[in-house]
Amino acid sequence: MALVAQGLTNQEIAARLHLSEFTVKNHIHCIMKHMAADSRHEAVDRLRASGRSLRLTTPHLIITSNHSRPPSFRTRFG
Repeated sequence: MALVAQGLTNQEIAARLHLSEFTVKNHIHCIMKHMAADSRHEAVDRLRASGRSLRLTTPHLIITSNHSRPPSFRTRFG
């Protein structure tokens, strides 16, 4: 959410974090739902007010590595 707070678009965040735009949208949507926010900016404001971290990475984001490819990102739902 720090990148959202900086005003970056989903496409810019995806490029910076080497994720698909869909993944970024999904994570932001989940955070907005969790924070009961109607917009991404409201979610940032609520996170700031609660004292929570603005990091985009959530507990569901796991970095995995594969020896034949650079590290990849996948989401874990469980």
